[in-house]
Amino acid sequence: MKLVSIDEENFDEFAEVIDMDIAENIGRKYYRGLGLKDDSENIKASMIWEYKNVNDEADTKAELMWLAMEDVKYAAELFKNYREDVKFESVKESFFDLPIPDEIVSEAINKQGFVTRENESRDVYTTVGEVAKLSLAQRRPPSYIISLYDLTVKQYRQGVISCLYKGKKGMMEDLSAVPMGWYEQDISCAVRTDDEMTGFLLVHKFPSGLLMPVLLYASGPNAKMDLLNLIRFAIRSAAAEYGPDTKILIRRHNQAVKALSDKLFPDKKGKMALFGKRKED
Repeated sequence: MKLVSIDEENFDEFAEVIDMDIAENIGRKYYRGLGLKDDSENIKASMIWEYKNVNDEADTKAELMWLAMEDVKYAAELFKNYREDVKFESVKESFFDLPIPDEIVSEAINKQGFVTRENESRDVYTTVGEVAKLSLAQRRPPSYIISLYDLTVKQYRQGVISCLYKGKKGMMEDLSAVPMGWYEQDISCAVRTDDEMTGFLLVHKFPSGLLMPVLLYASGPNAKMDLLNLIRFAIRSAAAEYGPDTKILIRRHNQAVKALSDKLFPDKKGKMALFGKRKED
């Protein structure tokens, strides 16, 4: 058996076994991947994870984003090398929130010391057509809300610096390293106040066509209204750019996003998922 690191040069070899919406993150600053191949180069197991809270040595974590294998016996080698990697990064805890896996992966996870439970997923899905019907989307946003397309790279970078200074990064651990082009330019938007960017709603489009907001932030005395106007702008722009059946993923990664999701989509529930965590040495 041969263990390989999955990186930008070889991730195409794993395209048939790893979900393309997850595989696209290989190469980003805090994403890592491991694969296990037999002597004939057949892929037997694979995993991808992301480091979280990397600037907080007391709370650095690793989130498993993908785990698949053909047999439980492959888990030992995979996780042996995973443990070495996370130890080097001073990770204190590993965790995951994954769709209910097959029996092989479930058994492997339990044998690797994860404490697991089934619960509603943090992910809920809606569509462009559904969000376009929301009452807040019926009003035109003010002119100081502008699309990312209308920003210069310098303005974008200034906005990112402002977010990081305020400790706001949304789901973007590597916010400072992600180029402006990674986001949907016409849907993503900013609050412009006297030529300064005082708010962002950044939306990413996955290879599958799925849309996902990854950062929503506004500062200043009118921050609450700015947040609503950012959402309003993004919804109206999405309705103009995409078909009504285009799917949108809302990842309720913290209490603020969950509260907003519950308010906008009170009837939306996540599918059942498997949660797990374990302490790392």
